[in-house]
Amino acid sequence: MKTLLKHKASRRSFLILMLTILFGLFLIRVIIHLQTNNESGNWIPLITSLIENSIVSLLVTVLIGLFLFYIELPDEEKKFEIIEPFKMKEIFEKEAISTELWFFSGGMGRYTRYATIPKLSESAKRTNEHKSLKLQFIDPKNNSLCEKYAEFRKSLKSAEKETDVWTLDYVKWETIATIVVASIYKSQNPLLDLQICLKNNFSTMRIDMSSSAAIITKEDKSEAAIICRKGSFLYRTYKEEILHAFKQYELLKISLNSKFDLHNLNEADIKMICEQLNINQGLNSNDYQNILRTINDKKEHYG
Repeated sequence: MKTLLKHKASRRSFLILMLTILFGLFLIRVIIHLQTNNESGNWIPLITSLIENSIVSLLVTVLIGLFLFYIELPDEEKKFEIIEPFKMKEIFEKEAISTELWFFSGGMGRYTRYATIPKLSESAKRTNEHKSLKLQFIDPKNNSLCEKYAEFRKSLKSAEKETDVWTLDYVKWETIATIVVASIYKSQNPLLDLQICLKNNFSTMRIDMSSSAAIITKEDKSEAAIICRKGSFLYRTYKEEILHAFKQYELLKISLNSKFDLHNLNEADIKMICEQLNINQGLNSNDYQNILRTINDKKEHYG
């Protein structure tokens, strides 16, 4: 029961199901009562008693479960936990709200751009506390790498249900869009200690790490994820993996000479930022327009 009630989505589904069953039983009880007459057989009281007992038993069970979930002293957090895909959004939001740091190692960082960076920036301003972000993306200047990554993503089962067209250009646009957004947030918020390094390889899994947990996901969003809690062997291992990678790759200089409004960018702004960050190699007007479109796209997805 506790496992069922732990996550918001499963808890909501469970409570809706229980309320539906209780309402159905109550409705049947009312109908039987209205249709009962003096000539009714002995089976009517038996069915009525059975329904009433079922209602009471079900109601008591649900109330006890809710009482234990909300009132009982919590057990020690599990060191490892398998998370189903539909629960991922809740997990990420919970970790981003209270964390002091966020490490990411993955491909293009689309969800990092859309949700993680804005949430940590907002939290830093609200609490007046520094937030440390270390982000690793594939190098958008490496055409061979971007093409291989696009082919890999195109081969996944989940790609059949996506509207995204996995091409070399698409990978570059998405990655550069993430870098541009990260650099703007860093320039606007001095409480963000944000660092980016660009990798010359990619992995089939992604690592998101907060102060209290490491979330390991596959590139295929239909796959389950694993959470490793702080203090566990895997949490320490993944943390060392990310920190070690930062020693291997050169940090991207993301300091901007001008102030930019994230909600009012134009093609010239994108071009200027890419030039300042030295990630403009081979880009043309069409690329800048698509990077701008990507930044303005508010579609929420992890990957």
